[in-house]
Amino acid sequence: MQVLFIQNLKGIAYKGEIKNVKDGYFQNYLLPHKLAVLATAARIKGAEEMKKKMVIGKERLVSEAKDIKSKLDGMVISMKRKTHNDGLYASITQKDIIEEILKKANVKLEKEHLVLPSAIKKTGSFEVPVDLTEGVKFKVLLEIKGEE
Repeated sequence: MQVLFIQNLKGIAYKGEIKNVKDGYFQNYLLPHKLAVLATAARIKGAEEMKKKMVIGKERLVSEAKDIKSKLDGMVISMKRKTHNDGLYASITQKDIIEEILKKANVKLEKEHLVLPSAIKKTGSFEVPVDLTEGVKFKVLLEIKGEE
């Protein structure tokens, strides 16, 4: 049975994709969860038009991401935090870094864009990878200084 996916389903299909699935899978899972609909000729045509719009949207997204990269690539962000011994009283999270980037460069990032394995809990210099979209990756240097 041919179905048109109306939602992204990780590991199975993307929105707008047409795939063959078993009848029971469609009737018992995809349809009740509103993940896919039966692929009729009209829906297939609509899906093709939607894919064209998505390609144009993706190209625009990549160009905007490249503009952001040109502003932020190699940027140095300095932060001062209270310290005790060798660590910080409060760790630095993605939210803190995003707020500093917004203040310094007037660029709003999302948490998903920062590749931070865990919160930063000590002073020093750290390279924070930023992944905006496919093929647009760069690093921002984060310098954390202690204050008494």
